[in-house]
Amino acid sequence: MTRVYQNPDAQVGLRALIVGAGAYPGAKAPDRLVLKDLTSVPPSVLLLARKLLTDWRGDLSQPLVSLDLLLSDPAGPATWPGYGAAGEIAAGSPLDAPSRAAIEAALGAVLAGATKDDGLLLLFCGHGVAKDERYFVPGDFGAQLNPWNVLINLDELALALRQEPPRTQWLFWDCCANIPEQILNALGAIGSSPLPRDAGRLSAAVRTHGMLGQFRLASAADGDEAFGVAEAPSRFMEMLVEAVDGAGCDRRIDRKWQVYDAGIRSAIQTYADRTPGLANPGFYRFVVPASTDTPVPMRFRQLPGPPRSILIASSEPRRALKKAALAVTRDGESIQQLPAPQPSAVLHLTLDPEREYQVTAAFEDGAVQTRPTFAYLPMAEPVEFAWP
Repeated sequence: MTRVYQNPDAQVGLRALIVGAGAYPGAKAPDRLVLKDLTSVPPSVLLLARKLLTDWRGDLSQPLVSLDLLLSDPAGPATWPGYGAAGEIAAGSPLDAPSRAAIEAALGAVLAGATKDDGLLLLFCGHGVAKDERYFVPGDFGAQLNPWNVLINLDELALALRQEPPRTQWLFWDCCANIPEQILNALGAIGSSPLPRDAGRLSAAVRTHGMLGQFRLASAADGDEAFGVAEAPSRFMEMLVEAVDGAGCDRRIDRKWQVYDAGIRSAIQTYADRTPGLANPGFYRFVVPASTDTPVPMRFRQLPGPPRSILIASSEPRRALKKAALAVTRDGESIQQLPAPQPSAVLHLTLDPEREYQVTAAFEDGAVQTRPTFAYLPMAEPVEFAWP
């Protein structure tokens, strides 16, 4: 089964295709490139699917019309877990594996009957390589005489999608972009787009369908690995979901807070700094290639409530703040009071966004210092106190 959700009430809106290759049964022979299975793929793609069908479904910029899913799981046959949305297939239904042929068929089904008023969301999650361009490795890699022919050329696909009617396109590539040098030097032409590119259609697309908005976000720069987390969502998916949950909010329209393309990018870039308690913050600091081709900002979602701005407070030396009492005020009104001692030498405080605040630290020797800050999104201006 490829289509796991069909909206019973909407025919025009967001069409989503999620592809997750976690198992590579044909890539285990020692005489060719061996690809390990990826236990982070199933939780990554199912997290995005669940969010689209539950938490985000009621306030997406376009109603979710359909969701197609291809998935292979190292643990065994992949099945649909079910999230209780009207229009879903039955929980426990088998899911088709992400072979090259299945990807081509699913993409054709997603685009069938689409109009310029529709939106498109694509996620490719699994192994990836980069030669002259970026490629996704389907789950049937290794089963062919020349396995490199089945690779999905993601750069060519993004270009070919520009000729299709949907004028709002969200493209997420959660896969590596590297390949061993000895293999890279020996390879000739590899892979292709599952969607043929037509020069005539490309040149006529804007005239026929209108201006395009295409946002592309990848989990690795050329030559880099993407890194998953064993049996948990990948770091890219963890950050993407957090951004759309609200950290990527960057503007208000008619008093409603909105998540736009620029906000998603900013939230991912600041994730490590904004998130306290990460066991390895450096793991979340990496280049996330992003590009937007659009005449206007692209809106993904409207939040049901206000977002939060994260303020980072610290001191020099670091240990001094742990013994200080902090007070946050706005126009003389007390917002937060944090009596000494503090749990950490670097504090993460949540504030209402787009407002000015004063942060006061009272140190153990009686010294008092006040710093102003403005609560930008997703991060407020940091404050640092000097002691003694």
